Amino acid sequence: MSEEEFQGDDAFLDWQRERARRVEKNEQEFRAYNERREQLEKPTLGEDELAPFVCECADAACWGAVQLSVEEFEAIHASDNHYSVLPGHVMPEFERVVERHNRYWVVAKFTPAEVRQRLVTHSDQS
Repeated sequence: MSEEEFQGDDAFLDWQRERARRVEKNEQEFRAYNERREQLEKPTLGEDELAPFVCECADAACWGAVQLSVEEFEAIHASDNHYSVLPGHVMPEFERVVERHNRYWVVAKFTPAEVRQRLVTHSDQS
């Protein structure tokens, strides 16, 4: 499929945009919950103690616990587009893994332009 044909497929593009919006919304909601939790945990946890944070993957049904120290949590979220997820909880069409640890992975969201380019490239390979 050429890029011109892909761009002309408005229904598919609309569906992908909506899907990307839902993915981002889910991740942002989980992250906001975890940021509130971090504020509660920070004064009570020791330096290396772990707390269960909610997996920030795109799956709205996932409530898996990601065990992180407050320092790990803060380091991950120092970047606005980084999220902490359980190993393997990745949607490669919307994000890439930037760090892998035994207990958790860190993913970075693609920008909307990167998502679109990946879709065009993928459709050209099909």
